[in-house]
Amino acid sequence: MPRTLPSHWEPLWASFALALEADGKRPRTLQSYGDSLGAFGVFLGSEGTVPDLVKIDKQTVGRFLAEVHRTRKPATANMRFRGLKRFFTWLQDEAEIELSPMATMRPPKFTLDPPKVLTEDQVRSLLGACSGLDFEARRDTALIRFLYDTGSRRGEVEWMTLDDVDLREGEARISGKTGARTVAFGKKTAAAIDRYLRVRSRHGSADEEWLWLGTRGRLSGNGIYQMLERRAA
Repeated sequence: MPRTLPSHWEPLWASFALALEADGKRPRTLQSYGDSLGAFGVFLGSEGTVPDLVKIDKQTVGRFLAEVHRTRKPATANMRFRGLKRFFTWLQDEAEIELSPMATMRPPKFTLDPPKVLTEDQVRSLLGACSGLDFEARRDTALIRFLYDTGSRRGEVEWMTLDDVDLREGEARISGKTGARTVAFGKKTAAAIDRYLRVRSRHGSADEEWLWLGTRGRLSGNGIYQMLERRAA
């Protein structure tokens, strides 16, 4: 449940979240939609009384999106639009409202700046920072090589299971906000994952299904971020 959600919106949000889970949506997707709805609620609260969801019109949504455009990055504005659009479409499909206030609204256009790419020397240095025979050294080496080889997103990698990886074929199944896909990786990455799996078998959470483990259980997306930040430093 989004922390900033108005209390009288919570029942419909709970039903929406349940429908998303039934469709197999990832927790990160629910969080994204919840953040968008929560931000909308905060905005309306700053204007005064927050209306019932069924009474919200196109102009009200438009004021919120205009504010997001003015104060946030284009990618955030796009995310807020899509989150609200998906929620109001669900309300319409469920006959909670007659027509979505966003039925005729189009998503904002935006361009993303291409991300900076590591040089080969930087990659060698990053892997060198993971040298060692202990659990974290082997895990971090394998994880960094996998990320570098496949271009996978952090949100896709954190939910990988042991069954998702085929070392002989050099393939892995991942899934996230863009759906499920298969990615390929090289022999050095396969060897690094194999070395990690051998030390992983002695981990206290070795019986869990998740491929990447932290100190206790699955290594979260935030844990992956912290690991990369630490190794990069």
